[in-house]
Amino acid sequence: MNERRSEEIEKTDLSMFLGGFKNLVSPGGEVFKNYLDYPEGMRPDYFDLYTFMSNDGIKSIVYLASPYTHKDDNIREERYRKISQIAADLNKEGILAFSPITYGHTLLEYAEMPTNWAFWQSFCISFLQHCDELWVYKMEGWDRSQGMAEEIKFAEKNGILVKYIDVE
Repeated sequence: MNERRSEEIEKTDLSMFLGGFKNLVSPGGEVFKNYLDYPEGMRPDYFDLYTFMSNDGIKSIVYLASPYTHKDDNIREERYRKISQIAADLNKEGILAFSPITYGHTLLEYAEMPTNWAFWQSFCISFLQHCDELWVYKMEGWDRSQGMAEEIKFAEKNGILVKYIDVE
């Protein structure tokens, strides 16, 4: 019973740490404010952390960044479909993934709104601030996307882990 209680406390502490709400202190007294502050050779693998945390229903939220804005409607549609498929696959595998493109593109079917970063910035950052990780999907145009650059900058400034993923 005590062992189980200790494990729950550790999972809660880990979740709070990954979310940026709690510092971890080493036995030597060194304070780590976020995952990236932790000594690189001592950082646990993120997949292992997901597995560990998911055992008790505590899950990290992953924000999926991908390019969207383009003058060609067909390219916007293709980008929407590609990241939506990725989001669906991740959620199917038990990774809690949020795609602002999937959500926002769907809203555009019901109301006429701009498709640029200036309009969607508040929407995207409001969700990103509640996420534990930012996964940057390096699709065609990702390196020219103002929105993605701003999301990356926000994540880095706020201690949200940024992971880059190549996409064909």
